[in-house]
Amino acid sequence: MKETNIDILLLIGPYGPYLQLGTQEEDTKIKPKRVTIPPTIPLADLNEEIAQKLISLPRDLGIHPDTGKKIIASIGQFGPYVNHNSKFKAIPKSDDIFKITHEEAVELLKPLRRIGIDPATNSTIDIYKGRFGFYLQRDAIKVNIAKNLNYENIELEKAIQLITKKELEEKDKKKTAKKKTAKKKTAKK
Repeated sequence: MKETNIDILLLIGPYGPYLQLGTQEEDTKIKPKRVTIPPTIPLADLNEEIAQKLISLPRDLGIHPDTGKKIIASIGQFGPYVNHNSKFKAIPKSDDIFKITHEEAVELLKPLRRIGIDPATNSTIDIYKGRFGFYLQRDAIKVNIAKNLNYENIELEKAIQLITKKELEEKDKKKTAKKKTAKKKTAKK
């Protein structure tokens, strides 16, 4: 990289090619910055300019007008996305991660439908469309909407029931996982 004089390395890992900024120091556990090369960029076309753009990710796109929180653009396991307040939205294949504007990101992050506000948490419950269909989201909790339910007809009470059920399932999973690790620790003695 020109500003820091650190090499950008092209490496192949178990999940495909990626870029790495410098090498890992032997005395530290801190890993160097890494970024996946999206499948839309052929390795034959990869040059220093593209590598510098990729390694500079995530891109700060500005502040969301409704929440005052940052919007970023980056590349993840499923490709390019924008992120705001724990809400991730895939950037369409027709758009370029390096050219997406603040206004386009705000539009991408809008829900299909706002159901209402959960009185218990004072958080909004919204409906989005994702890779696997429609889902409800309240804060970081996401609940897939069954195909036999029409997302346009879901009322606030039903949405709260679905989210509460998901929360309880997640708490039970955490309790079960803690019990299993506690049993393994006592079994090793």
